[in-house]
Amino acid sequence: MTHLGSIILAGVLAAGSWLVAPSAGAQAVDDGFGDADVARAAYDWLGPDMPNDTYAITLVTGRSVRSVLRVLAPRRSLGPRTPGDAAAYFFDRMDRYYSGPHVVQVAEHGPGVVVIDVSGFPTDRELARLGRHGTASSFSTTVELDTYVTVARHGRVVRQFDTGFRPPREGALPQEAGLGFGRRGVDPFSPAWALNERLTRIHVSKDWFFAEHPTYVLPGRV
Repeated sequence: MTHLGSIILAGVLAAGSWLVAPSAGAQAVDDGFGDADVARAAYDWLGPDMPNDTYAITLVTGRSVRSVLRVLAPRRSLGPRTPGDAAAYFFDRMDRYYSGPHVVQVAEHGPGVVVIDVSGFPTDRELARLGRHGTASSFSTTVELDTYVTVARHGRVVRQFDTGFRPPREGALPQEAGLGFGRRGVDPFSPAWALNERLTRIHVSKDWFFAEHPTYVLPGRV
């Protein structure tokens, strides 16, 4: 799958789900260091509309925030914002074709960097570049439930599949074992986030996700 560079938000639906406030004091105990054997239950707070119905999250190792920003080449910094505030910036500038600026959040967390796309998706080329010196593991979902994991290592995409189905055996990564992709009763979200963590050792909690992060507008409409 080739990810879209900009998003079409059919119906402009779920801005409200971005507005969940973090619990008091959560940041003090969330260091972002994850587990190579994390289970999908660690992400049981996810769902079709949680954190939103359309977004991408990419975990990157082997690069600093400054290095990630060199790859993304943002046009504008919006300062620290919650995901809800970042999405509101997009909605306020969206045209009648549901097109608007590509807004991302980029923050150091644990042993790497987290990139949250609130109004667009990373391209395979960007992911390959982000993973040039380590690993970039990315999950994206749309309102149509197009749910994909893309993994890049050492400058190339090495794995990509729809998380709503059993992954192809050819090219399978050992970290996929036991996560239940495509099995009856297993959602397409929690195993994908768990795979991201297994591959990068970065844990993203609900409280951390919904806190404020440095926010940027990527090239394109502003």
